[in-house]
Amino acid sequence: MAAGLGFIEFTNGDVLSAAAANGYLASQTVMVFATSAARTSAIASPQEGMISFLKDTDTLQFYTGAAWSNVDTGSSPLTTKGDLYAFSTTNARLPVGTNGQVLTADSTEATGLKWTTSAASSVKGVALYNTTSQSLANATATAVTFDTEVFDTDAFHSTSSNTSRITIPAGLAGKYQVNAIFTWQGNNTGFRTLGLYKNGAIYQWAPQVLGSTVMNAGGVTFSTILTLAVTDYIEIFAYQSSGGSLNLNAGPSDSSYSVAYLGA
Repeated sequence: MAAGLGFIEFTNGDVLSAAAANGYLASQTVMVFATSAARTSAIASPQEGMISFLKDTDTLQFYTGAAWSNVDTGSSPLTTKGDLYAFSTTNARLPVGTNGQVLTADSTEATGLKWTTSAASSVKGVALYNTTSQSLANATATAVTFDTEVFDTDAFHSTSSNTSRITIPAGLAGKYQVNAIFTWQGNNTGFRTLGLYKNGAIYQWAPQVLGSTVMNAGGVTFSTILTLAVTDYIEIFAYQSSGGSLNLNAGPSDSSYSVAYLGA
């Protein structure tokens, strides 16, 4: 089919040639076809700028010189509350997702977008305490052992072996928040402190506090963030200088230890 020739204003007496009929009329009218296959059969060589209407899809299209493309008629493909206007090769409807889903990019989807169910956030870590007092020798840093778990999400701790250790499990290397609070048996001699050990070596000491005979005597709190790799283990060591053995108090309110995973 001939390429469109643009616009001409015929006057009385002009002869309408075949070239003019093809170039000014046939190639520049809106041609109606039942299907795109019928159009392809009728127009072997479409020309840039041609316009056609497909009855099976009620679609108005124009030829770009390389392919037939939809004419934006201003109509919306959206049909349902929450639908989104998207685009693939043409304007498209992205149906609304379900409650709680989030919109994510996905290059395998026609529109490059899809609704997905977000992974539920959950705490990763462990919280521990002792149900019985632990005796601490004078002037000796001693690893604190724990017999009770408030929770342990990923087998960070064991109550039967290496009970002082919290060990980082596979897949959870990263930053950790460490919190501890410990109190000693009442005694006003010397000082008390805590040390965080990493893989058997001191990592950080807490500030020292003086011994006391008041309730929850000599309380020491400790909080820090550190980076841990898989199989790294950490421990809390307690130290007192009362001049003799001294008990570390038991119970979740008097001596507790927790480690929380913050992320990679």
